[in-house]
Amino acid sequence: MEREQRSLKHSSIPELQAKVAAGTSVARLLSNITSLTNPELVRNLCTLSDEEKRRLEEIDRTLTDLQASDPDKLIRRLNVKIARVKSLSEHIARVQKALSAEAVRAILEIRDEERRKRGEAARIRKTTFSEDMLDGTGSDVWAKFWEAARQFSEEFAYPGKTFPTTEENSRCLLCQRDLDHVTRHRLGSFEAFVKSMVERELQDIRGRYTKGPKTHAHR
Repeated sequence: MEREQRSLKHSSIPELQAKVAAGTSVARLLSNITSLTNPELVRNLCTLSDEEKRRLEEIDRTLTDLQASDPDKLIRRLNVKIARVKSLSEHIARVQKALSAEAVRAILEIRDEERRKRGEAARIRKTTFSEDMLDGTGSDVWAKFWEAARQFSEEFAYPGKTFPTTEENSRCLLCQRDLDHVTRHRLGSFEAFVKSMVERELQDIRGRYTKGPKTHAHR
């Protein structure tokens, strides 16, 4: 008996070399474990909760996916997703700006101004264009027709001359017959109407209304 006691006394007792992260609850428990340590506390620290098990499974799946994936392909897919999110964010920002209270107020102001100028232009048309003229004379469609005639005159028919060309021996750009005195006067009044301040302002307002409040804000 004494021999066995001496043998145990001089034998080396192996130490536990547990790999535990410093600062954790388990590390603190191991550094202070004694015969008085509560066994229930040890069991709790040695057992994973349901939430911890789910998290561990999720990490395992993620690691498996990363190991099975081509890193370059994964980076390209992520870059595509980032570009889409960025584009969507920019689009939402533009929509938010376009629908802001300031933007809506600016559009309404342009609309009201366009209505006032349209009324003034209508009164000028009434004094410029007599009742015997064709319906639609002075309208937007007619104005486009007039500008097309201007381009034809300046580039082909009468280059270098002021439009409308109403000097002697000049001809109608459409029927190409000689102009008489009444027609010359009428063409001059047409051009005066197109160049009138109200008409030009009306065209400018329509352009601003089409482009939106951004153009209006910088005027």
